[in-house]
Amino acid sequence: AAARGELAYLDDLAYQVEEARDADERAALAALLGLEPRTHGRRPAAAGKPGKAAAGEKSGRVPPGVETHHLPGGAVVYVGKNAAGNEQIYRRLSRGDDLWFHARNLPGAHVLLKTPGGRPATEAEIEAAARQAARNSKGKNDSRVEVLCLPRKYLKKPKGGKPGQVLISGPQRTFTVRLPPT
Repeated sequence: AAARGELAYLDDLAYQVEEARDADERAALAALLGLEPRTHGRRPAAAGKPGKAAAGEKSGRVPPGVETHHLPGGAVVYVGKNAAGNEQIYRRLSRGDDLWFHARNLPGAHVLLKTPGGRPATEAEIEAAARQAARNSKGKNDSRVEVLCLPRKYLKKPKGGKPGQVLISGPQRTFTVRLPPT
């Protein structure tokens, strides 16, 4: 079981490296893992600025590695773009009854749905968050992706767990998200 968990984590990291949009994202991932990124066999002069807010985000409000999507009605969907972003969603942004989403049995983003005042999420909000989990997973080019959904209070960090790694327990729902052909 431990070896399967480690393989799943490594598969997720490989996916994150493939999806990194630029050298700064790759450098942030390397730093998270305690690695020194290299370019053509040499260390780069600067490896990006950790803690820098994403373009268009208010500094200090959304952690690095996290993308936001505002929904009608005031709900917000947070998408972890890498292991550091996934960790920030788990540790900093989420609370007990917020809904957490992840593509089932596939590497991908942790997605969090927060509603204003902690009100129950509507089905449209849940579908939007599930779609983000599917689109930000290795299954993004498939016609259908299964997505897990459960309240954040049923997640926990495994002892000695790596960044972005969580254990799931408790009640969960599974959605099948149909994605348009690419």
